[in-house]
Amino acid sequence: MNTDNRIQIANQAAEKIAKVNGVRQANVLVTQRNAYVAAVVNTNQGKLTPELEGQIAKQVRATDPNIQNVYVSTNPEFVDRINTYVTDVGQGKPVAGFFEEFNTMVQRMFPTPR
Repeated sequence: MNTDNRIQIANQAAEKIAKVNGVRQANVLVTQRNAYVAAVVNTNQGKLTPELEGQIAKQVRATDPNIQNVYVSTNPEFVDRINTYVTDVGQGKPVAGFFEEFNTMVQRMFPTPR
Protein backbone atom coordinates (compact mmCIF):
# COMPACT_ATOMS: atom_id res chain seq x y z
CA MET A 1 0.00 0.00 0.00
CA ASN A 2 1.04 3.58 -0.48
CA THR A 3 3.12 4.91 2.41
CA ASP A 4 4.49 7.92 0.52
CA ASN A 5 2.07 10.81 0.99
CA ARG A 6 2.56 12.41 -2.41
CA ILE A 7 -0.31 12.22 -4.86
CA GLN A 8 0.08 13.57 -8.37
CA ILE A 9 -2.64 14.35 -10.86
CA ALA A 10 -1.79 12.74 -14.19
CA ASN A 11 -3.55 15.02 -16.66
CA GLN A 12 -1.75 13.63 -19.70
CA ALA A 13 -2.87 10.08 -18.86
CA ALA A 14 -6.45 11.29 -18.25
CA GLU A 15 -6.50 13.00 -21.65
CA LYS A 16 -5.30 9.83 -23.39
CA ILE A 17 -7.86 7.70 -21.56
CA ALA A 18 -10.68 10.07 -22.51
CA LYS A 19 -9.85 9.37 -26.17
CA VAL A 20 -10.39 5.61 -25.73
CA ASN A 21 -13.60 4.44 -27.37
CA GLY A 22 -16.18 3.89 -24.65
CA VAL A 23 -14.67 6.29 -22.11
CA ARG A 24 -16.52 9.53 -21.52
CA GLN A 25 -14.30 11.06 -18.83
CA ALA A 26 -11.37 10.10 -16.60
CA ASN A 27 -9.09 11.42 -13.90
CA VAL A 28 -5.88 9.76 -12.82
CA LEU A 29 -3.98 10.01 -9.55
CA VAL A 30 -0.49 8.59 -9.22
CA THR A 31 1.25 7.54 -6.02
CA GLN A 32 4.71 6.04 -6.26
CA ARG A 33 4.34 3.38 -9.00
CA ASN A 34 0.56 3.04 -8.80
CA ALA A 35 -2.05 4.81 -10.89
CA TYR A 36 -5.67 5.10 -9.79
CA VAL A 37 -8.13 5.82 -12.57
CA ALA A 38 -11.62 7.14 -11.93
CA ALA A 39 -13.46 6.61 -15.20
CA VAL A 40 -16.93 7.27 -16.55
CA VAL A 41 -17.69 4.86 -19.35
CA ASN A 42 -20.59 4.68 -21.76
CA THR A 43 -20.46 0.99 -22.55
CA ASN A 44 -22.15 -2.03 -20.96
CA GLN A 45 -24.44 0.08 -18.70
CA GLY A 46 -21.43 2.01 -17.42
CA LYS A 47 -19.62 -1.12 -16.32
CA LEU A 48 -15.96 -1.70 -16.96
CA THR A 49 -15.10 -4.61 -19.23
CA PRO A 50 -11.74 -6.38 -18.96
CA GLU A 51 -10.90 -5.22 -22.50
CA LEU A 52 -11.65 -1.59 -21.70
CA GLU A 53 -9.69 -1.83 -18.45
CA GLY A 54 -6.72 -3.16 -20.43
CA GLN A 55 -6.93 -0.29 -22.92
CA ILE A 56 -7.06 2.23 -20.07
CA ALA A 57 -4.03 0.65 -18.35
CA LYS A 58 -2.13 0.72 -21.65
CA GLN A 59 -2.75 4.48 -22.03
CA VAL A 60 -1.60 5.16 -18.46
CA ARG A 61 1.61 3.19 -18.93
CA ALA A 62 2.24 4.93 -22.25
CA THR A 63 2.43 8.25 -20.41
CA ASP A 64 4.55 6.94 -17.52
CA PRO A 65 6.54 3.72 -17.97
CA ASN A 66 7.38 3.70 -14.24
CA ILE A 67 3.77 2.82 -13.39
CA GLN A 68 3.63 -0.80 -12.29
CA ASN A 69 -0.01 -1.12 -11.19
CA VAL A 70 -3.06 0.51 -12.72
CA TYR A 71 -6.28 0.38 -10.73
CA VAL A 72 -9.44 1.38 -12.58
CA SER A 73 -12.85 2.04 -11.08
CA THR A 74 -16.15 3.27 -12.44
CA ASN A 75 -17.69 3.31 -8.95
CA PRO A 76 -19.63 6.60 -8.73
CA GLU A 77 -18.40 7.36 -5.18
CA PHE A 78 -14.77 6.85 -6.22
CA VAL A 79 -15.24 8.91 -9.40
CA ASP A 80 -16.90 11.75 -7.45
CA ARG A 81 -14.16 11.89 -4.79
CA ILE A 82 -11.35 11.86 -7.34
CA ASN A 83 -13.10 14.47 -9.51
CA THR A 84 -13.58 16.69 -6.44
CA TYR A 85 -9.93 16.35 -5.48
CA VAL A 86 -8.74 17.21 -8.99
CA THR A 87 -11.08 20.22 -9.13
CA ASP A 88 -10.01 21.45 -5.68
CA VAL A 89 -6.32 21.18 -6.55
CA GLY A 90 -6.95 22.99 -9.84
CA GLN A 91 -8.62 25.83 -7.93
CA GLY A 92 -5.75 26.05 -5.47
CA LYS A 93 -7.82 24.83 -2.51
CA PRO A 94 -6.02 23.13 0.37
CA VAL A 95 -6.43 19.38 0.31
CA ALA A 96 -5.16 18.63 3.82
CA GLY A 97 -6.57 15.37 5.04
CA PHE A 98 -7.27 14.07 1.56
CA PHE A 99 -4.35 11.67 1.61
CA GLU A 100 -5.66 9.71 4.56
CA GLU A 101 -9.15 9.60 3.07
CA PHE A 102 -7.68 8.54 -0.28
CA ASN A 103 -5.71 5.67 1.28
CA THR A 104 -8.79 4.41 3.13
CA MET A 105 -10.88 4.59 -0.04
CA VAL A 106 -8.22 2.80 -2.11
CA GLN A 107 -7.89 0.01 0.45
CA ARG A 108 -11.66 -0.47 0.34
CA MET A 109 -11.99 -0.27 -3.47
CA PHE A 110 -8.87 -2.31 -4.34
CA PRO A 111 -8.28 -4.71 -1.41
CA THR A 112 -5.72 -6.90 -3.15
CA PRO A 113 -2.63 -5.67 -4.99
CA ARG A 114 -2.46 -6.46 -8.69
